[in-house]
Amino acid sequence: MDVLIFQKLNGLVFASKVLDYIGIFLASYLPWILGAILVALFIWKKNRIMVLSAAISVFLSRIVITEILKIVIHRPRPYVVLDLVRKIIPENSDLRSMPS
Repeated sequence: MDVLIFQKLNGLVFASKVLDYIGIFLASYLPWILGAILVALFIWKKNRIMVLSAAISVFLSRIVITEILKIVIHRPRPYVVLDLVRKIIPENSDLRSMPS
């Protein structure tokens, strides 16, 4: 099932330059934009507890849970094992897929 979903989404690559640019932009800059928003909200004193809670949640989910799952479920990324994969961004040096 996950291979079918991947193939359907990957089939959209190069179908639309606009979608390709949006995908590249989100993959490259979205984490930085969200980080800047969190910093801006933290500076605004009213939101400090909310921002601190969000930052701790992101840290725990990304660093702890994601890295543990990548070690436990050692599954290669789809572009490594599937044929005819269209790539619009360079390969990631981390070949583990879970969670992608």
